Amino acid sequence: MKTIKKLILLGIIALVSAACSKSEDPEPDNTSSGGSKVTGSMKATVDGKAWEAKTFGYGGISALKTVFGKVEDGNEISLQFIDTNLEVNKVYQFDLKNSAPHLNGNLVIKINNQGLFAESGTFKITKYVKDKEIQGEMNAECTDFINKKMSIQNCTFSMKY
Repeated sequence: MKTIKKLILLGIIALVSAACSKSEDPEPDNTSSGGSKVTGSMKATVDGKAWEAKTFGYGGISALKTVFGKVEDGNEISLQFIDTNLEVNKVYQFDLKNSAPHLNGNLVIKINNQGLFAESGTFKITKYVKDKEIQGEMNAECTDFINKKMSIQNCTFSMKY
C-alpha cells in the first residue's frame, strides 16, 4: 500500500513538473517560457504499436527533472528522475523497492487521457549535459493500479534544450 501511495505521489509530481517545464510549443516561435527551444525525438512501441512524439519537453525544480514527449494533450510519456547522483549508462529500475537511493525514477504514460504508472521496468540515461542535452532509453510495464495494463518497449529519447 505504501508503494502505491509513493507511486501516485511521484506521478502527481511528474505531471506538475511537466506543466512547469521548458517545452517545445506548437506556436510559431517554438520557444518555451524560459526562452529555450527544445528539439529532439521520443519514440516507443506502446502495446505493440509505434508511438512517436510531436512535441518535447525538459524541465524541473532543482534536482528533480522531467523529460516528456507528447503526441497531443491526452497522449504523452513522461520520465521523472532526480539527477543529483545520476550515473550515465547505468541501468535503473522503476520498481521503487529496488531503486537507487536519491534517484527515484518514475514513468507516467497518458493515453487517451488515462494515466498509468510504471510498476516495473528499466531506464538508462546514455548522455546527460545538465540543462543542455539528454539522451536515454526505457522499457516498462505500466498500470493504473485498478485493472489497466500497458507495455512500453524500446522507448528512446534525445533532446537538446
